[in-house]
Order: sequence, then structure tokens, then C-alpha cells
Amino acid sequence: MVKLKKVKLVGCLLLLALTYFLVACGGTKNEPQVSKQTKQEEPQKDNTASNYPNKPITMVVWTSPGSPVDVTGRQLAKIGEKYFKQSIPVINKTGGSGAVAMAYVQSQPADGYTLLMTTSSMVTSMAGGEVEFTPDDFDYIIRVAKDPYVIAVRTESPFKTLKDLVDYAKKNPGKIQMAGGLTGGAQHVSNILLQKAAGIELTWVPFEGQADAVAACLGGHADAVQGNSNNIKPQVEAGKLRVIGVSGDKRLDDFPDAPTYKELGYDREDYLWRGVMLKGGTPSEIIAKLRATFKQIYEDPEFQTYLKNTNQIPGYVEPAQMKDLIKKEVEETRSTLIELGVIKKK
Repeated sequence: MVKLKKVKLVGCLLLLALTYFLVACGGTKNEPQVSKQTKQEEPQKDNTASNYPNKPITMVVWTSPGSPVDVTGRQLAKIGEKYFKQSIPVINKTGGSGAVAMAYVQSQPADGYTLLMTTSSMVTSMAGGEVEFTPDDFDYIIRVAKDPYVIAVRTESPFKTLKDLVDYAKKNPGKIQMAGGLTGGAQHVSNILLQKAAGIELTWVPFEGQADAVAACLGGHADAVQGNSNNIKPQVEAGKLRVIGVSGDKRLDDFPDAPTYKELGYDREDYLWRGVMLKGGTPSEIIAKLRATFKQIYEDPEFQTYLKNTNQIPGYVEPAQMKDLIKKEVEETRSTLIELGVIKKK
């Protein structure tokens, strides 16, 4: 009986010892897991910069598919995939002169995974108060291109040169009808500034799209048309239009006989520029990576060939300079829109 009690006691002690051992082992086994998790989580705090990008980057375009802005954005995205080693889907958020696209980008995290293809037309939207955002709400990656405006007339027009048109306009204020983009838009503002520089007054005939403006000129509903070279070029090649002036700093290869505004003594140089920006407040390390990589994309021979084939001028500027240029352009545009009566002075 005593022996049986001793056996039971020893058994209980062994069971207790085994239980203690298993608990101790389980605790020891779990501790490294907790430690490992902590170590894995700690790098994730700065993982945004060190592993960027580790998923697709979205490129938002504010114009319709097939537009010059859209095509340029898609070129950047296509070439960019080999540098970022991630897919770059392009989505179109149209409406509100860029307001819809800007609002969408601002609604996304400031993590570098949502980019916005921007243009000087969006700057006009900021200047006119059509959108609630300002240049300070965004960080700037790169400006990739400058697309000069051209002025064209029908081949049978009596205006053989831009000087002919200006001389006539000085004697007949408001009589010449110039077809172009919407009132208060980037094209219109550029033309108003040319009118001021030349000391003339033209009547602006606004259209929703450049194709409609070109058609109006071809149909005799306007004396001249202002647009981007790619929209004018097909009609020039068809022998229906003739370019008489260029807003850039040098003549275009496609229209070698058309002088620049400055050549004619009008101190204006205007472009529809295109670039990339993103939501303000994005970590500086990510912005630095984006800027460095987009500069590689910009310098890629494929992209430079695309610019040349579409009559766009390489337009790289340092990101800090890009922001300053945009702020200056917003103020100049706002002053012009106030002068036009499009907006009221605050």
C-alpha cells in the first residue's frame, strides 16, 4: 500500500515536471516568433522608401484617351515599366478642366503610387478658380515636353505672313476671327498675351476641341486657327492650311517657313507643356526615386524619338524650378483672366 502511494506520488511529480517542461519549451519557442515579427515589422516602417515601388504605379490622365496628353502619358508609362520594374496602368479621369483628376489624386495616399499627368491647361484651371487646389498641394516630378502653339490660315488666305495678319488687325480691331480652345483656357490666354504684345485686338472663337477649331477655319467660319502643331500638320500636308507663326523659341522642322513670334518682334514665347506631379506630402525619399527614374525615362532614346515625331520640344527642368514656373504661370494667367472679365479680382 505504501509502495503504491509512493508510485502515485512519483507519477504526479513526473507529470508536473513534464507539464512545466512543455510550458517552458512552448514559451521559449514562441518568444523568437514574437521577436521575429517585431524585427519584420520594424523595417516596414521605412519600407516605403527602401522597397519602392513594390506594386503597380497608377498614372492618372485628365484628358480623354487618344488626346496628346493621354498619348504622352502612355508613352511615359510604357517606357517607365522597364525602369520601375512594375506595371504602370493609365486611367483617364476626365471632367472639370482637370478638377476630377486632381481630386482623385488628392484622395489617394501620399505614397508615390498615384501619379498625375499634368499640363499648362491644368494651371489655367488653378488660376481661374475652377479647381480647389493650388500649386502647393502637389509635389513635382518632371516636366518632359514643351508643345508650341502655331497659327495657321487657309492656303488661299490673303494673310501670307503673321505680320500681314497683325497689320490688318491694327487697322480693323476685332474683325479677324481666331478659332481655338475654350474661352479662358491656356490657348486663349496665350493668344491674348500675343495680342497685347502686338498691340492688336482679335475676336476669339472658342471650341471644345482643337479638331473643331481647325474645321471652323477650313470651313471659312474663322480667318485663322491657333492650335498645337500635331492638330494642324495633317491639314498643312493636305495643302489646306498654311502655318504663319510659331509661339516657341525656334522654328519647327515641319513648318520651316513659319517664323516665331519673337522673330517678328512680338515678345512672347508660349507652350503647352506636359509633365508629372503627385500628391503633396509624399515622403522625400520616394520623390527622389521618382525624379531620378523619370529622368532616365525622359532621356531614353525611345521617348526622345517620340517627342521629335510629335513636334514636341524636350522640356526638362529641375523639379524645384518646375514648381516656381507653375506658380509664376498661375499668377500671370490669373491676371489675364481678370483682365478678360472671366474671373473677378479678389
